[in-house]
Amino acid sequence: MVRDSASYRFVKDLPESASQAKAGVRAGGKPGTMEVAMLEASTLVPDPEQTDRDPEALGQAFERYCAEGLHLAGRERSSLENFRFLAGLAERSGAFAFLALQQYVAAAYLDPGESVRIGVAFGQLRRPDAVQVRTDQLGRLSGRVPWFSGSHLFDEVVLGFHSDGCEVLTRVNARDRPGFRHGPPMPLVAMESTQTVEIEIDGVHATRRLREQPVGTMRESDRLGIAWQTPLMVGNARASLRLLLNADLAAEDKARLEVRTFELAQALEHAIEAGAPAADSLRLRSRIGALMVRQARLAALAGGGRALLQGYRAGRIYREALVLNLMAQTPEIVQDAIEEDLACA
Repeated sequence: MVRDSASYRFVKDLPESASQAKAGVRAGGKPGTMEVAMLEASTLVPDPEQTDRDPEALGQAFERYCAEGLHLAGRERSSLENFRFLAGLAERSGAFAFLALQQYVAAAYLDPGESVRIGVAFGQLRRPDAVQVRTDQLGRLSGRVPWFSGSHLFDEVVLGFHSDGCEVLTRVNARDRPGFRHGPPMPLVAMESTQTVEIEIDGVHATRRLREQPVGTMRESDRLGIAWQTPLMVGNARASLRLLLNADLAAEDKARLEVRTFELAQALEHAIEAGAPAADSLRLRSRIGALMVRQARLAALAGGGRALLQGYRAGRIYREALVLNLMAQTPEIVQDAIEEDLACA
């Protein structure tokens, strides 16, 4: 067992509740941010398998999350603490962590004291070849948003569009209505309960501009940093590792699996703290993506044919790994993932 980091080691004797964890009631010292997140998630998401498939179950979990004020807590934490918190949520449930991630990113645009359930819809700005949302001379928006998650839960959305040679972020009502039509939920291979939809926009007014930036800024921010989905990848890798540590494997194999997960997670944390160069950040993101998928596949194999069944944890974690690895793609991320995969062949 790796024992030199309270953030990533696996603890057998965790407290029974998140409140105990927050109070530091644990043999061996105060629990880390990730452990608290795991315990919060275990209370909020009692059945991860049902939450993956059932929008109502996910909605109930998110309601509890908001009722406890956790949907705004990210503004009080450091980038590293938020990375660990989101990873801890994802270890319990990818669907729940993905919605929490949307809220965390969007909450940066809320005014102090606001408590709004708000998602994001600006991924199209990453792809210059995508159909963009644009505005006319009267400030009316039109176009298509290809991806909006939490369509049944969020009241508002931070929407990205093009105007006068700039990328603009604005806040709008997220509900399905004339001029802002939600498509049917996408049949994703995992996390289908997130109710991810396309949105057709026709004549909605951008009443509250939050930020204006040069075209290409969104792509550049992804290229320079570790994409927002990365902590969810770490959580997924930890979830599959936990299954493998309980599987019928040789002790030396378990040790190797734990060490490689720990070392890569630590490298990601160091990159966040140090502000690593773009090339290093991309490589680390590619490495955790590749590790996540390989490790989830091993956990599914260790579970045998049961992993093919709906409701079986190893199968859900493997499907989540595939979805997480394909999200937020840019040409740079795709190329680096190809190079990483070929290097491991």
